[in-house]
Amino acid sequence: MSRPKGVSTQAYGHARRTLMRLTKHWTLIEKKTDNIGTYGIVANNAVRGMLVIYSHAPYGEHEWIHVSVSKREVGQLPTWTEMMYAKNQFIGDDIEAYMIAPPKSRYVSIHPSCLHWWACYSEPEGLLPHFEEGIEGDMGFKSI
Repeated sequence: MSRPKGVSTQAYGHARRTLMRLTKHWTLIEKKTDNIGTYGIVANNAVRGMLVIYSHAPYGEHEWIHVSVSKREVGQLPTWTEMMYAKNQFIGDDIEAYMIAPPKSRYVSIHPSCLHWWACYSEPEGLLPHFEEGIEGDMGFKSI
């Protein structure tokens, strides 16, 4: 897989490290690149019954990783444990990633049993505030 036009050397290196990081249970099905800087990997994990599509592309001023995770069984969504496994395998445990619930007008679904991770590769610490530091004006609720 050669580095596509528009993709940074660092981002391309992440994709190559992702391929090397995959455990023996993953089978690489396909690798693709296009002329605008998007490249992707399709992998199957027969042991866990998961199919993952990994893509990495520039969007605006950032480079984004997108990971789609589906189950072999039709109609069954991946569990949180399976989603975290896929996130750590394809994005890494050192990059912040998001599951997004967009407004209905922006909803896109091409598979009824697929969940997604998004990670901003160019901002590995994430784009959201770091809430573990607390929120100004915190109401002081105690855990229930």
